[in-house]
Amino acid sequence: MKDKTKYNGSVGREGEVLSSNFGGGGSGSESDFESGRSENQSLTFEQLRNCGVLLDSDFFERYGMVRGGRIYTNIAYLLSDQCEYTVKLNVFGGRSKIDFIDRTEFRGSVLKQCSEVCAYIGKRFSGAYPAVALYEAVSNSLIHRNYDYRGSVLINVYSDKLEISSIGGLVGDITVDDILVGISQPRNRLLAEFFYRYGTTTVCGAGIDRIVESYHNKTKKPVFKVTDNVFMMTLPSLSYADISTTEHERRVLEYLATNPFITRKTTEELLSVSQTMAGRVLKGLVVRGVLKQTGGSVNSKYFTDF
Repeated sequence: MKDKTKYNGSVGREGEVLSSNFGGGGSGSESDFESGRSENQSLTFEQLRNCGVLLDSDFFERYGMVRGGRIYTNIAYLLSDQCEYTVKLNVFGGRSKIDFIDRTEFRGSVLKQCSEVCAYIGKRFSGAYPAVALYEAVSNSLIHRNYDYRGSVLINVYSDKLEISSIGGLVGDITVDDILVGISQPRNRLLAEFFYRYGTTTVCGAGIDRIVESYHNKTKKPVFKVTDNVFMMTLPSLSYADISTTEHERRVLEYLATNPFITRKTTEELLSVSQTMAGRVLKGLVVRGVLKQTGGSVNSKYFTDF
């Protein structure tokens, strides 16, 4: 596995689909990575114990985690506390990568990574993304990624959206249209089965449907981009999903994506406008229910309720 570190991951046009011949997932086949011998044979499974899993021989055999009764496989490695595949999450202050704020990396059992990533985003960006869509998107990126390659799952959070990119295109001749109507062809069958049994959803093959349906009454919808190397999902922030804004209003909302409140004085400086214009922008957002206002006319603070 250490020799397989190359990643040719250009992102294609929206909706572009090429048959995947990436690693073990090509030619319509499932990956044989899961059944391979783990390089690390000193594995522990405290995270699985915390999930209430009974770690007996039947469990390890049922999920193909051992072979020959004593050799750990790669599926065991992915579920172990020693797993070195990671998820990297970047936070940006605006709608581009110019205003970088910070980065967090998640490691350990992929089940633990999924739980921690969702908890982190849910806490830091409270209410910005439907919980169901967030879990399905993160778990999908871990379940269906190509583990023949070491590159991390990448999550970029902007003021108006969240992008998740994982290595590995769609399996075989499956297309985006196919998955949107419910077709599921997992690259890592055992890992998918494990997530369905021990994750927070038991709906097999309905992840994309659940993501789309989470935005059924929103103007902005999730976007899926696929090449033979990368699967990317974009979830719009609910703060922007139904809001038609002017350029000034958009910049105010981008500021509030990383700050708890804004004042009229700050708005004047942010937009380089007069006191009257700043007040008009803020009042317009309050009247439409986009912002809430506290304090008197001089010391007013404006904040979102998302």
